Amino acid sequence: MDFQQETSLYCFALAINKTNNILVAGQQNNIKVLQFKNGLKLLNIILKHQKQVVTLNTFQNRSHFISGSNDSSIIIWSFNMIANPKNLTKLRGHQDWITCLVIHPKNQNLIISGSYDKKIKFWQQSSYFLTQSKQYILQIFLDLLIEGLSINKEGNKLITCGADYLILILEELENQWQIKQSIKVKEFGYRISYINNELFAFQPRNNYLCLFTLNLNTGLFQKYKDIQVQGGEKNCNGLFPLIYLQEKQILISKNGLNVNIIKFTFNNSSDFYCNLEQVIDFKFLKSWDGLIYGTASLNGEYLITWDQISKEIQIRQLKIFK
Repeated sequence: MDFQQETSLYCFALAINKTNNILVAGQQNNIKVLQFKNGLKLLNIILKHQKQVVTLNTFQNRSHFISGSNDSSIIIWSFNMIANPKNLTKLRGHQDWITCLVIHPKNQNLIISGSYDKKIKFWQQSSYFLTQSKQYILQIFLDLLIEGLSINKEGNKLITCGADYLILILEELENQWQIKQSIKVKEFGYRISYINNELFAFQPRNNYLCLFTLNLNTGLFQKYKDIQVQGGEKNCNGLFPLIYLQEKQILISKNGLNVNIIKFTFNNSSDFYCNLEQVIDFKFLKSWDGLIYGTASLNGEYLITWDQISKEIQIRQLKIFK
């Protein structure tokens, strides 16, 4: 562990900028902005949301981050304007918790949000996030309590999971998003992530991780195999997303009271194997107290967590597995 800083308030969301020197942490309805350099130094506290901040994401190609809240709002911020956070864009349209957010990998003006209002919304900004000239351009009602979202690297397929024992796969065709496939699963899960265009992972509430591969003949995904992980017998909750770090080819899966780190090795796009390399056990005394939240840096160098027992923001450096 490289660094830790105690914070008594619950921290449901964390994100770090692309240069790994600014960390944002959602604590209750405020966002703490911290400099990460030989430790953590508080730079500012932003108070704009009315309720708890539960999601934070950073952009790959610009100096912005985005927050989602229990108050159903989404706010886009500039790291360059942290000292004067009035210059921002607020997106409204959901009627319940924002549970997950993804940013389109090729068109970073497009943001996709999931909520407990059972809707996915697509938000297209046309003027570099400086105006609200256009709010959401599309919403899809799924009749599903949405817990997790992931978009593939081509930006044309979206997967979602939730409490209704379903995985839904949406596809963009001629600028229209529609449900391509519905997969019934035995157990619900909070976390889902694309590994590549032909492979995704789903973490149910159990001691295994499910892998699904694309059948090139049918164009549909099918169950491939399960990988043993730890934490399935313990209490779990959402908000800490399933994270695939492409540079390091590792998957980070929070499950119960554990964070599992799985290494993938690819011989080609369809031939691969994976192995559970490490399990971080947060050693809760009571199995129902599994409040652990976290993120990873875009380059895969750092794993950042907050947990209910230590009440610390902990930063671990991720090593390259051989």
